[in-house]
Amino acid sequence: MVESSDGLHLKVRDDVSFDHETEPSVSVTLTATDASGATYAESFTLEITDVNEAPVSIELTSTTISENASGTDLGVVSITDVDAGDAHTISVSDDRFEVVESSDGLHLKVRDDVSFDHETEPSVSVTLTATDASGATYAESFTLEITDVNEAPVSIELTSTTISENASGTDLGVVSITDVDAGDAHTISVMTALRWSSRRWSAPEG
Repeated sequence: MVESSDGLHLKVRDDVSFDHETEPSVSVTLTATDASGATYAESFTLEITDVNEAPVSIELTSTTISENASGTDLGVVSITDVDAGDAHTISVSDDRFEVVESSDGLHLKVRDDVSFDHETEPSVSVTLTATDASGATYAESFTLEITDVNEAPVSIELTSTTISENASGTDLGVVSITDVDAGDAHTISVMTALRWSSRRWSAPEG
């Protein structure tokens, strides 16, 4: 109770606030005591009015994407909001992704015309922003892992493509293999035209 120019005021203490979701009303009893000590008490129910609050967290069902897989669905985007039943929209900071509606809620997915390459981009950082029906927002960032998938070699080169006639055991030099999967091991097999015997060739492992 505090004194003011127009009389006594009942006020909430400066270090106290109330939460409508956990305590929608408060019962207080005021007791008036006169100069002679006589008292009168009366109870009041004070309503804690609801004020819109922004969402407080965002969760993803999955944070991994297989490389070379377009249209990957990362599952449901779960939003925590103390205002029960509030509606939300989700935006994503990277336009290679989109948020779509499904029967079980909003989903984050890679666009159908987009895929990722682990070797050049092993992870992707995105920020999701949830906006409630009153315009309050909450943003959270996620690091999405681009998982490696084995890819076939993409080219073979020979040091030389000429053989001198009558020269047995000719070494055509190094067989160079280009493979985006760094460190992958390879074997080489030799296939020749039908008029040649594959036994005329050797292809050691390496």
